[in-house]
Amino acid sequence: MEYRNPPLNLCDDDSFGPLVKDSCPRGTDLTLLFEEAALCLGPGIFMVGFAFMRMFTARAVHWWPQRKATTFSYWIKLTIYFFHLIHVTLLTVLHNRAQAIATTSQPCARTSVSFLADSTSVFVALFLILNTSQEESTTSWATSPRPITTYLMIGFISDLLRARTLSSACSADKSLGLGYLILGLLKLIAMVFEQFRKSHNLSNCVEDDSGVISRLFFGWLYTMIRKGYRTRLQIKDLPVTKYSIRISSRQGIQDTILERFRPSSPHSTSRFALLRNIFNSFSSAIVITVILRLLLLIVSLAQPIIIRYTLKFVESTQKRHGAFLILGVILVYCGAAVLSGAYWHSINSAVTRLRGVLFAAIYRRALLSEKNKETDANGAVISLMSSDVDAVLQGFRWIHEIWATLITTAISLWMLYAEVGLAFLSPLVFTIGVTMVSSYLSRYLRSLQQEWLQSTAERVEYTLYALRNMLGIKMSGMSDKISDVVLNYRHVEIERSKQFRKMLSLLLTLANVSTLGVTLATLGTFAVMSRYTGEELSSTKMFTALAILQLPMSALQTLISSAPLMAGAIASLQRIQEYLAQEGSRNLGPDTLMLSDILGTKALEKSLKEMTGVVPTVFSIENGTIGWTSSRPLLKNVSFQVLPSEICFILGQAGSGKSTLLEIISGGTLTLKFVISISRDFTHAAYCEQSPWLPNETIQNVIIGAERFESAWFADVISLCCLTKDIADLEKGINTFVGTDGTGLSGGQKKRIALARAIYSRDKVFILDDPLSSLDANSENSLIENLLGPRGYFRSIGATVILATSIAKHLHYADRVFMIQGGLVTEHCAYEGLEAGSDDKIFYSEVHDQGNPSIIEEEDNNEAVGDTVQGHIHGILDTLQKGPQPKASMVEYKLYVSSIGRKNFVIFILLSASIAAASLARSLELKRISQYYSHDAYNHLGVYISLVATTLMFILWWNWHFYIYGVGTSGTHLHKIQWDALIDSPMSFFTTTGQGEIMNSFTQDLRYVDKDLPTALSSASLAIFLVIVNTLIAVMATKFTAFAAPFLAIAFWLVCRTYLRISFQIRLLDLNSASPVFNHAIETMRGIRTIRSFGWVDHFYTKFLGILDNSQRPYYTMFAIQQLLQVVLDLFVAIVAVITCLAAIASRSSMDTGMLGLTLTSLMTLGGSMKLFVRSWTDLETSIGAIGRINTFVTKSKSEHDLDGCQHQGYNYPSSSDTLQHWPNDGSVAFQNFTAAFGIDEPPVIRNINLKIYHGERVAICGRSGSGKTSLVSSLFSLTSTISGEVLISDLPISNLCVQKLRECIAGLPQDTFFLPGSVRDNFRIYHDRDNRSVSSRVNNVEAEDRLTTSMVGCLSDLGIYHKIIAAGGLDCPTISLTTLLSHGEKQLFNLARLSITSSPIVVMDEAASSIDDETERLARVFMRKRLAGKTIIGVVHRLGSLVEEDWDRYVLMDGGRITETGHMRESGRGEKFAKFMTGGGGT
Repeated sequence: MEYRNPPLNLCDDDSFGPLVKDSCPRGTDLTLLFEEAALCLGPGIFMVGFAFMRMFTARAVHWWPQRKATTFSYWIKLTIYFFHLIHVTLLTVLHNRAQAIATTSQPCARTSVSFLADSTSVFVALFLILNTSQEESTTSWATSPRPITTYLMIGFISDLLRARTLSSACSADKSLGLGYLILGLLKLIAMVFEQFRKSHNLSNCVEDDSGVISRLFFGWLYTMIRKGYRTRLQIKDLPVTKYSIRISSRQGIQDTILERFRPSSPHSTSRFALLRNIFNSFSSAIVITVILRLLLLIVSLAQPIIIRYTLKFVESTQKRHGAFLILGVILVYCGAAVLSGAYWHSINSAVTRLRGVLFAAIYRRALLSEKNKETDANGAVISLMSSDVDAVLQGFRWIHEIWATLITTAISLWMLYAEVGLAFLSPLVFTIGVTMVSSYLSRYLRSLQQEWLQSTAERVEYTLYALRNMLGIKMSGMSDKISDVVLNYRHVEIERSKQFRKMLSLLLTLANVSTLGVTLATLGTFAVMSRYTGEELSSTKMFTALAILQLPMSALQTLISSAPLMAGAIASLQRIQEYLAQEGSRNLGPDTLMLSDILGTKALEKSLKEMTGVVPTVFSIENGTIGWTSSRPLLKNVSFQVLPSEICFILGQAGSGKSTLLEIISGGTLTLKFVISISRDFTHAAYCEQSPWLPNETIQNVIIGAERFESAWFADVISLCCLTKDIADLEKGINTFVGTDGTGLSGGQKKRIALARAIYSRDKVFILDDPLSSLDANSENSLIENLLGPRGYFRSIGATVILATSIAKHLHYADRVFMIQGGLVTEHCAYEGLEAGSDDKIFYSEVHDQGNPSIIEEEDNNEAVGDTVQGHIHGILDTLQKGPQPKASMVEYKLYVSSIGRKNFVIFILLSASIAAASLARSLELKRISQYYSHDAYNHLGVYISLVATTLMFILWWNWHFYIYGVGTSGTHLHKIQWDALIDSPMSFFTTTGQGEIMNSFTQDLRYVDKDLPTALSSASLAIFLVIVNTLIAVMATKFTAFAAPFLAIAFWLVCRTYLRISFQIRLLDLNSASPVFNHAIETMRGIRTIRSFGWVDHFYTKFLGILDNSQRPYYTMFAIQQLLQVVLDLFVAIVAVITCLAAIASRSSMDTGMLGLTLTSLMTLGGSMKLFVRSWTDLETSIGAIGRINTFVTKSKSEHDLDGCQHQGYNYPSSSDTLQHWPNDGSVAFQNFTAAFGIDEPPVIRNINLKIYHGERVAICGRSGSGKTSLVSSLFSLTSTISGEVLISDLPISNLCVQKLRECIAGLPQDTFFLPGSVRDNFRIYHDRDNRSVSSRVNNVEAEDRLTTSMVGCLSDLGIYHKIIAAGGLDCPTISLTTLLSHGEKQLFNLARLSITSSPIVVMDEAASSIDDETERLARVFMRKRLAGKTIIGVVHRLGSLVEEDWDRYVLMDGGRITETGHMRESGRGEKFAKFMTGGGGT
């Protein structure tokens, strides 16, 4: 019987269904109730709730536009929604009429929810009109909210389905079906226009302004992709990160973190306080991500159901539901693609935001922490920002997989029970056992990773320390010694990483044991049970069970493999928490903190002073104890005060505590152990450190600092600080870069630029630490008069000046003088009182001994010509920053393979192929069992068991061999060639290359070598073999798949090609943008005292946030481009799945069910394998850029050995071996027409030098600022490039000598002292050990060791610093104790003491006593006469008072890079120019 209008009870349309009864004449269809309830009423109720929320949150917004709309799309949408409202209303009336008619005749369209669904649609249609009007009158959204687009999308599909159903159910009246078809088309048009951006509401972020469809399919990236495919991308071409990620616009999060981690906060003591705080701050993002993960979980669980129904359909003879199977495959696989992309994009957005928050919080704490002097001198902040933050981000990407794995496992086991019965318990038991073993081993993994990270931090810290002292290292000939130390740090790091990787290899193998073992346990248990139950293991049952098992096993494998990352993230997060919980800077404000305040009488003294009218003090301290330890204070009972507009001098010897006292005055409190009362009446002050901090900026930017540029005031400041001539002599003037630590300037220029910065700030309080110690006579006199004179700047503005100095020459400019002696601070009269016959005669001898003016001295080998060496080196720097071109070359792969070892690499590839081949064999064996032995599977599992065991053996061997041997060998080799190239680079490279760029190579590049590159190579190699295997299985299933395979392969190739080209560029931008972040952090840590004192903390913090935001763009875009690839590849899998199902349905009579099940099951892993391959290969292509940068630096950078006589092969002078062995046999030095520069093709810095120095002579090099003194002595160490002429030492030209051999044979004494790890004894004997490396068994020579110890004690005692070493713990105490106890001047004395035991006949000193007072300098001169007698001494003289006949035999006067006069130091041997120079007449 044929129904014209089928009744509802025949099709069961009034039930939820979702499918109609098999007896329904409409064929395969959904029930009306399901369509109206699930697809219409459900979304409608959601939109009603959204409408009320919008009305509640937009109460103050007019719901009708207050201005005329200007966009065409607005009127189109408004018109569509008006028609939509009218059409929905008419359909509701028509539907009710049809229901009424159906009640009396045939019930063709009536369900219990029809009226409610239609009424909800009318309300939503009205809301859409009002919402469109409201959106046009506000700037809240650039596009329509996501719920509206989602509703329109679902409504379009729902209306099409209802149109089809109602047309069939009411075939007598097609009006309802036609009406819903038109309604669906209206929604489709509206959805298209909803994607348009509102022109007046546009933000500068394309993603924020994009519609839902564009966001789901990453359409906001397409413009960048098109441009990147044609040209090379730059940072400005990348999409601006969305508002929620921009750190500069969301400072509240990191500030809240810091507030909760104050030492006094109770939150800072909890172990997981930072983790909990992050969860609270990211709660909204977490909720969204959880929802997306739940939706993805639902779609993933639907895949085994689809596979089961497909296999049953192919096995059966029914013809119904084939179309719905295809529709289900499309929805499941496409939905998985879209939801997976949305989920991981949400994760990556949160991770990017977390990266910025942690970077900003660490940097902010570094600005506020008092402990940075000790920690960040060794790179602690850089280590936290690089290694620890990276570990946190890697672990947090998988944090949602914990709960998702538990839910997936529970539901999958329930589904598995429906297939195999009680056999579902076997995977549960097996998994619990493997998990327990993995958890037990994971406990050790965390501690092993902490040890690895700690060793990495130690290597980074010492590498940074070596970079900062590179000039001293090269001058002292300690390059080999430092190399041994750094390479040993790397060796320890590699060994600790091997311990971590061994445990990781076991855990990764256990993850595969879990996957393979669960499959074997389930099938084996079912096979055993089937012997008693008689149930056969059919293809449908087997492959459905395998598909179900893949879900929890894949999740568990991900969880187990990511467990080390999450454990490492927790460990790193605790390290960050410990740093954030450090005590901040306790800068003392205007209020007085007194001991009586603790007793409850706060501010009593201040109130009394206000009542009595006492003049307030700028700074005061009462009974203060200052020092690094309370038991041995540096200063005690410190009590004095500074009044407004006073100029106060603080005088004392080297190491007396002047700099420490100034640090307390400027606001530091780390060394303040006890005080009754201390107050500051200023919040910031202009502070000049003893060693000026100059960031690597232009001279103009250094001087203006955080202030605005004012040309007139800037010119006045330049004139006040006597910099006009110096700047005029520079080729680029005020736009000249000063270099790292001011290495492009002379010592005096650095001092004056620091003073200029202080004056430019217009502060009224100045704290100056020895600002006159390195100035020539003219500059010193002019500067003193301009600043401290009666009409000087400080007097004219009524400034308060606190100046520390060891020179008593200018005391008459002071209002008050404080003397530090014996740990006590006492006040004395000013200089004019002394000359008037005062009883206070303590300074008298010092004043008159210092009658001669001081002259300037350079601190480095570049003087005032830093810009002359930038051309060639900047080329190298550009190469380092930009890296290789957007395609990795075979040279880089060959270098990496050779670093691994060719044998290791071949074994690695063979094992990867073996694992994939074993996987194919296992799959085919399962198909064979299900097809031929379904009734007797128990007796045919032996082959499968052996294949599983073989696979596990291959996996363990693969992991162990590659990660233990290959990666360890590679890391050691690549670091060595990188370090060797660095230590062999000329000093000009270190002058013009920022430490941040270099450290980025030794942190980021080595991180890629140690972590990312091995992971990418192993994943890519294994993934490509698995893709081949899964593709073969799919091709073997149907001929249609084989026909489509070439076209899909071409499309896959095009996708990979585009992705590789774009992602490689973005990764390079990511690497390069990270360098300014680290560089800025390093610069900040070096100048932290200056920044705090000037009150520039907020300025530098804001600047850092801007740099960080710039770095976030490529970092975030890289994630987005990866997720776009994931969506595209998942859609590829969806296409293959649809083709396979279509072929199976079309030819099911000839379809092999086992092969179909194997294909559909393998498709569940094909997408993952394809994504893994492309992303891993991309990571490999981009990570190999680290190898490219290392290779570029090693092969193209200049080396000091390029022009020497050895070329890395040792001393190579054509003479007898006896001469070589005993060279130098005397201390004679000769310059013959010598001209040199700091780089090839650069202007010369010294010209036509002819000078003969005989053995045993003591020659003083003197001259004005920038005259070439340091350049001259630097030439003795081959630190300059020879243009013409020759330098001979002991009658042999140094151009024929290996530079390392040369420097080891000269005793060089740099200005800055460096220390090696170990004890004080180890550091003292470095010159002795260098000179006696050929002597065997020196440690066993007890007598020689005793003599050496006696010499150590004698030298240190003669220089007056042995008592401090005893206080620190003696000669065997750690070096770190010494570095904190000795002042800058005392470190120079220590350097002089250890140099005195050298056997070299030549001693060269460069500003060796620049930071010591006059009395200590006289002590040092006596020491040198005694200990260095008979040696040739060449010294750059710092003070004219040191140019005495007792210390020097001859002088060399220089000017403009030339020798203008030489003569004997005795009075009768002095020339006219030198005599004029000595009287303060200036230079020549």
